[in-house]
Amino acid sequence: MLLEAQAKDQGVDFNCRLPESAPAVHADEGQVKQVVLNLALNAMAAAGKGGRVELTLRTTSDAVCIEVADDGPGIPEQLREAVFEPFYTTREEGTGLGLSIVAEIVARHGGRIEIEGRPTSGTLFRVRLPTVAEDAAAADGVAAAMLASG
Repeated sequence: MLLEAQAKDQGVDFNCRLPESAPAVHADEGQVKQVVLNLALNAMAAAGKGGRVELTLRTTSDAVCIEVADDGPGIPEQLREAVFEPFYTTREEGTGLGLSIVAEIVARHGGRIEIEGRPTSGTLFRVRLPTVAEDAAAADGVAAAMLASG
């Protein structure tokens, strides 16, 4: 809801695609929310007024994937690794810490983060967090928390 309100204020079309159920992951809910918020807010800034951002939760056989895509100008391929370095920023008001913190949180959870896109057609950030081999009904991982918070 926070992201939808922020997007509306910025004139960005924000869409959220969450499945009815997903496998559990062992993760700190607050830290994973920080990852999602940072990626989504960056995507909204990149998309700009009239732009589009989509947050999607997908599952694979061994991971839960959180995808944040925008239709902004994109990140040139030669800069894609640099965006995760501390203090790297292309924004005047940015500190350059957001994506380095995101990458650190994802790594601490045994996951990985990927960037896809072309310089002129937007960017997709994909966070992969490994699933837990537990009974889904007994799991209390981040996937269930994301679904509950909508």
